[in-house]
Amino acid sequence: MGKSIGYFSQFFSDKIQSNHDAISLYICICLCKKLRQLLIEREINSFDGYWHSLEQLLWCRLEKVMANHNESLRNYDFTKVNYGQKKQSTDCIKPHHVIRRYAEMTSAMIYCSKLTDPTPDACLHDILSKQQKEIELFITRYCSQLSPKEKLFFSINNYDMITSVLIEAHCSDARERDLFENLRQECVEVYVEEILKEYFQELVTFVKNTELLISKDNIEELKKNKETLKKVVNNFNNMWKQNIDKINKEILDSFSNFKNGTNILQFTFSHFIQYYQKLTKICTHKVFENDKNSNNLLNIHQIMIELKKYKPIF
Repeated sequence: MGKSIGYFSQFFSDKIQSNHDAISLYICICLCKKLRQLLIEREINSFDGYWHSLEQLLWCRLEKVMANHNESLRNYDFTKVNYGQKKQSTDCIKPHHVIRRYAEMTSAMIYCSKLTDPTPDACLHDILSKQQKEIELFITRYCSQLSPKEKLFFSINNYDMITSVLIEAHCSDARERDLFENLRQECVEVYVEEILKEYFQELVTFVKNTELLISKDNIEELKKNKETLKKVVNNFNNMWKQNIDKINKEILDSFSNFKNGTNILQFTFSHFIQYYQKLTKICTHKVFENDKNSNNLLNIHQIMIELKKYKPIF
């Protein structure tokens, strides 16, 4: 029996050392665990030493293969990417094929782990944590070639793709899914603030500055803002519909996942309404309440009716 086990150990060792497929290696680890559990349940000699040594070989090889993957991420040559040509289209902000492969491999491993044992696998957690950090650095390095707005588009699209792939693979409770969803949400919040500043700069700036003055009860400075209020209200009334349409077009053209895009659009409109409500509240302040420009404000319900036209119908 000892000779047979020694023969099989050597045979599998040779095969394992020539394997470069991380998923197949982890599947073999899961199979080893399952077979050992099955032998124990059936009260058969489980040859613990053999299975343990085989698992160790597989883990060592998996760590080596994953380390090679991480090294390839670090050594990725971004100079080969023709950003000038890509910027003529939306290719530079679309999900990257490397990120897609990472998401699929991660979801496959997590799913296999859940099938084998519902408790988290500490070794797998360590391996995936290292690669997750490399992926974050990869996205950061790629973004260094892009404009500030393109950075946000690229980051959101890729973080969304990772979370979508994990959810499709029934790994919605995975630590990686939560981590990348939080990163996506952080980028979305930054983007929403930036796009509102771009298309409604006067409104956003006036609201922020005036709220600060009100909090300090600086009446003299508030009075100086009366002329600014007139300009803000007039420009808003003239341009708000066109700007809303431009925001809708930019968001739906820039985010590859339609569901993600529509969610960001509604999130943007929610923040837009909040700014307008703040403007309405400012106009009720004693400095502005009798100002004729306050009466020129559009009814918020009129704005909300217009925004409903951009809501998805499914």
